Amino acid sequence: MEFNKLALVTGGSRGIGRAICQRFLDDGYQVAFFAKDEGRARAFMKEREGEALFFYRCDVSSPREIEDAAKAVLTDHGTVSVLVNNAGIQTHCSFLDMTPEIWNQTMNIDLNSLFYVSRAFLPAMIEQGYGRIINMSSMSALRGSNRHVHYNTAKAGVLGFTRGLSYEAAQFGVTVNAICPGTVDTEIIHEYIEEKREQWLSQMHVKRLGLPEDIANAAAFLASEDSGWITGQAIHVNGGILTP
Repeated sequence: MEFNKLALVTGGSRGIGRAICQRFLDDGYQVAFFAKDEGRARAFMKEREGEALFFYRCDVSSPREIEDAAKAVLTDHGTVSVLVNNAGIQTHCSFLDMTPEIWNQTMNIDLNSLFYVSRAFLPAMIEQGYGRIINMSSMSALRGSNRHVHYNTAKAGVLGFTRGLSYEAAQFGVTVNAICPGTVDTEIIHEYIEEKREQWLSQMHVKRLGLPEDIANAAAFLASEDSGWITGQAIHVNGGILTP
């Protein structure tokens, strides 16, 4: 099947998003990415200088910025064939201390952005008759964790969004799936890594923390034509941490 081999990754300048961008580049994709931190994004661009990597500054908590960045991508490239809704935050706050501002920030970035970004790119996927949408959820969508009511809720919402959109998109040749990472060694956990490493490892069958590349490997499969009969699913990449 002929399609535009361009992938768009939100939150692509660091951690899991960056690893996904790098894997897609290695797999022969052109890669566009959204990021808020322009310094990190430019440093990443310099590392992969000369390759088909394109940066668009975008704060995905802002529908207006998403609309503007998406229009720029579509103007520059026509369409995307793979969309990875990866951008996210995880803050720590007890429910009784949680303010509406903290709650809304998490919902806007971790959940609402999927609506705005997917809505921007799905029509062109439908027009070309092919697309892959991959949404980043978490093992936290399936189990509670302390001081994370807002994060648990948003990531569970990602799974509902994935299942619902998969029904509507399949008839147009577009699949929609989610990835649920476990404990991955990125900046987001570095504050607690020494304190909690042994606890985390005790819950895993594979006795190591995940790497961003482990998640990128799953994204690469879901992005491929080989995954064409998989949609509405959540792929759990967690070293066995949720297995009874």
